[in-house]
Amino acid sequence: MDDIHITSGNTQAPSFISTPSPTDNFPEPSNSPTTDPTVMPTSLSATVCPAPGSAPLAISSGPIMLTKSMTLCILTKALEGNDGALSNIAPIARSFDGRTWEPSAGEFATLLLNGVDFGNYYNGTQINLPELTAGEQYYLTSYSYSIEQDDAVARLLESATFGTTAADLAAWNKGPLTKQTATDWIKEQIDKPMTSHREFFRHRVNPRVSTPLLSLCKSSISH
Repeated sequence: MDDIHITSGNTQAPSFISTPSPTDNFPEPSNSPTTDPTVMPTSLSATVCPAPGSAPLAISSGPIMLTKSMTLCILTKALEGNDGALSNIAPIARSFDGRTWEPSAGEFATLLLNGVDFGNYYNGTQINLPELTAGEQYYLTSYSYSIEQDDAVARLLESATFGTTAADLAAWNKGPLTKQTATDWIKEQIDKPMTSHREFFRHRVNPRVSTPLLSLCKSSISH
């Protein structure tokens, strides 16, 4: 190397006022493909959960788009034996009542997902399922569920009051518990006269002594 040219250049001085953040001039989103790589490829077709009571639907690892379930759909990982029986069934994610998919509760489900992110879209939830080992398989299983009227009301009262009592359940006069009847009940509770929790607490937790202490002392001395 015997032909090196070194030139010097001047940089602009720092500005005294704050400059716009980089996102201020960020282009509007479009339907055209992005030039930068995304976290995971987007699946065009969405997988629908099987009907309640049907056999579990086996799915493969990798990117998959799952539709929202109007009942209860659970994504599990299981080990299939030679006879076709499933063992070591572990829940991974779920969708119910038309909600987006979410990881199952607990650290074990988080470990099985291996830090996978859930991408929510209009037509479903995108999940990049981790690779499987020999004999393992992912399954989608749907369930139907229903609860009694008293149990549904009790769930509402457990969430909105200090607890459910038999008297509260007997006093429910809104008919079947729906979104509208629950809203009407909550509005009635808000419109009720305000009561003092401190007064309620003092009357029941710190009652006055019915017999003066001085009289008790005199009585014990005389005996």
